[in-house]
Amino acid sequence: MRNHRKLQSTVFLTILLILGLQLAVTKTSSQILSDWNEQYENLQNQIMQKKALTKSSAISARIESQVYDKQALILNEDNTPTDVALRRTRSLINHLKTLPGVKDLSSLEAELDAISTQRSLLAKSSASAEADQEQYNALAKITRAAALTNPLLDFDDLLFMEWTNLFSSPQSRDPGDD
Repeated sequence: MRNHRKLQSTVFLTILLILGLQLAVTKTSSQILSDWNEQYENLQNQIMQKKALTKSSAISARIESQVYDKQALILNEDNTPTDVALRRTRSLINHLKTLPGVKDLSSLEAELDAISTQRSLLAKSSASAEADQEQYNALAKITRAAALTNPLLDFDDLLFMEWTNLFSSPQSRDPGDD
């Protein structure tokens, strides 16, 4: 049970970080873009690791069985970080639409659809990594805006903390460790 709570806590923190919820007032646009670039690189590394793991379906199946929300995973159809962000943002918006009291998300959905259409056109022309990064950043803005429409976020200040261990894995403190 303790390990399960640790996993849930880590998955939750990872999802929040991936969503790009950079709410600190002191951050500037260049700092946010720098963070999104780092997230992009992290997702690229996760995609490469997933491709290496797909050779061992037993390991992949074990990992999938331990995850609360499969959207937190890198899926076989995810070829670039933008693929991951597009899928996760669409999932977030679909979930938010089920919550009572959520604001109208149609403009964000339209932006998401426009990026999805651009993505289809760029895929046919073998787009560059820079174009993919630009789309990722545009998706990060949409994700951030969508996440902030969550009616459960009914407060003014929000603080996220992260630290890494020796292996650069994000860590969070589990209240059950006391």
